Amino acid sequence: MLRGLSSPLSNIFKPKNVQTTAFRFTPPRYLNRATLSLRTQSNNSRSFKSTLSKKSNMSYDMSSFFTTVERRLMSRTTFRIFNRSLDISLAEVLGHTSFVLVALSYSTSNELALRSIAVTGSTSMLFFTYYHPHGKVLWLPFRWNLLFIGINSYMIGKIMKESYQAKNMDAEDVLIYESFLSDFDRVDFSKLRSIGTLESYEDGAVLFEQGDMNEKISFVVEGEFECRVDGQKTYSLSPGNFIAEAGLHAGSRVTGPVKTSGTVLATTPSKVLSFSRASLVGLMDCNKSLKKSMQSALSWDIVSKLKAQRHRIQGGHVANTRKWTEKRNAQTDDRYKALLSAMTEGGEVKEEDKGVIEKYRGIHVVGDEVHWRVLSELGWTEEDWVKGRRGGGRGGGGLVRKYTSAWTGGK
Repeated sequence: MLRGLSSPLSNIFKPKNVQTTAFRFTPPRYLNRATLSLRTQSNNSRSFKSTLSKKSNMSYDMSSFFTTVERRLMSRTTFRIFNRSLDISLAEVLGHTSFVLVALSYSTSNELALRSIAVTGSTSMLFFTYYHPHGKVLWLPFRWNLLFIGINSYMIGKIMKESYQAKNMDAEDVLIYESFLSDFDRVDFSKLRSIGTLESYEDGAVLFEQGDMNEKISFVVEGEFECRVDGQKTYSLSPGNFIAEAGLHAGSRVTGPVKTSGTVLATTPSKVLSFSRASLVGLMDCNKSLKKSMQSALSWDIVSKLKAQRHRIQGGHVANTRKWTEKRNAQTDDRYKALLSAMTEGGEVKEEDKGVIEKYRGIHVVGDEVHWRVLSELGWTEEDWVKGRRGGGRGGGGLVRKYTSAWTGGK
């Protein structure tokens, strides 16, 4: 303090002949660390305050944004239409738009377009219910529309994924599709292919033996097969033919194993596309367009097989026509018995299944004599068949045979 005085008194108290040295205070290291820590905290505090300021500004911007949206949606405008004044807000326009889009969705059969329109309509309704003209949020329809948007958005994603997979099939799958099943929708074929397995067989390899319990339906894509009954060749199978369809063409929904009526073996190196019977029936049940295309392909397959048999006989390729006919008829009866056994396995038969059986009888010309004989071998009486339950009555020989095939004329 005295060093700062400029009065003469400062000279009185100033020591004489004393050499002065400059003294510099060096703080301990722990004080330096403490000072550094305080500076760091101060910097962090400034950074935190800056972040809070930014978030506050962002929150303010969002709040300002929603306020602007609400003002725009709730503001009313007057229009003159046909010399009449129409006072309406943008929120009400979105509400009307939602119902117009719902009506429009009923006019399209394209699932992707339908669901896209539904999502747009539900989104419009969200704005209407949240910014309702009465000034109160309608939470009940708001939440339901959120659910509808979620469901339809999921289905749109699923449809787009399936479409992408169909467009990017393997070259071999594309060849199968274009060569044999081009009548299918490409997406449907992609779904069908996804549940199938491509199997290869060498010349002479057996697909299944006569009397085996087979749970697969196969489709020939390459090579040649032949079917034999007790060693007698009954018909050939070429690319485009189905194997062991078990009445699927007539509407049968048998999902379990079915007893085979003949031995099928490859006569050249061959490939088949095989499906689990249960998987194929399940896919057809949940996809109407695929079911329609599959039944059409199966019906064509039956016709092509019958034509091939006729040409085989007319071309003189059957050495013993009588023996061939006996084995072929026996195969038809055994196939019908296997189908009836599978469809009546639980001891019951529904009216719907009876209709399928009648359709099958009409296609394959199965007469009444064969029908009742096969039922008798399976333990059914005519009365049981009428009631739809095995063991429901005795005898039955005097009952009227109500289920005579309309196509066979009761033969």
